[in-house]
Amino acid sequence: MKQDLRRVIITGAASGLGRALAVELAGPEVVFGLIDRSETGLAETCAMLAERGSIATPVALDVRDAGRLQQVIREFAEHDGLDLLINCAGVAVFGPAESQPLEDWRLAVDVNLFGCIAGCQAAIPPMKERRSGHLVNVASAAAFTALPGMAAYNVSKAGVLALSETLAAELAPWNVAVTVVCPTFFQSNLKHGMRTPDATSARQAERFFAKASLTSEDVAKAIVADLPRRELYCFPMADARRVWIEKNRDPEAYLRRIRDWHRRAVSAS
Repeated sequence: MKQDLRRVIITGAASGLGRALAVELAGPEVVFGLIDRSETGLAETCAMLAERGSIATPVALDVRDAGRLQQVIREFAEHDGLDLLINCAGVAVFGPAESQPLEDWRLAVDVNLFGCIAGCQAAIPPMKERRSGHLVNVASAAAFTALPGMAAYNVSKAGVLALSETLAAELAPWNVAVTVVCPTFFQSNLKHGMRTPDATSARQAERFFAKASLTSEDVAKAIVADLPRRELYCFPMADARRVWIEKNRDPEAYLRRIRDWHRRAVSAS
């Protein structure tokens, strides 16, 4: 572990990608603040980090409790300092825009986007004061792929992408790096808490996850390998990078292809 990444906070650290990132970053002298709703999961993650020589403090809270989240981050930064914040807490919400209940839209935006915003707001002042630090926001390729049947999720992750791009410019004068992570589907616990409005949407989401070959551990290794570069965009999978390039090269052509694909899918159903 590099000396500039010794003091780390990770949200969503009780399982899945959050836990995998913690394990990948762990090592002697690395101090963690781990945040998640699951006390049991946090305890398991802490035990795994202890085996690797790290010290970890678990805090059971929901990132929708913005005030408490910010308080925890500020207290950690005041006591231990803060080199790296990874906003990884997230929920999966799948369904057509018109039938997804508004409460699911709010859940996706509150957890995936506002949880990230609150975390960044708390971490930025101590990082600016030290003129160093790294914010890592886990978004998704859904932020730019615009796949039908995922409107609420797409919108929440697009917000994370826009936030990260803006912060990268705002924080550059203080040497604070910002990275937005955009993976495609991978095997994780995200699907277990998935919110869908109907059986058709649930089956579609399950098909996406079923096609995924990489695990949370695979994705975590790719992300951590990218961190020393301190670059804005991190695409842990090659297919995410290909789509990013394709859409940026000709957005209209890309979106026509998505519309044509969806028409064929609807006709065949």
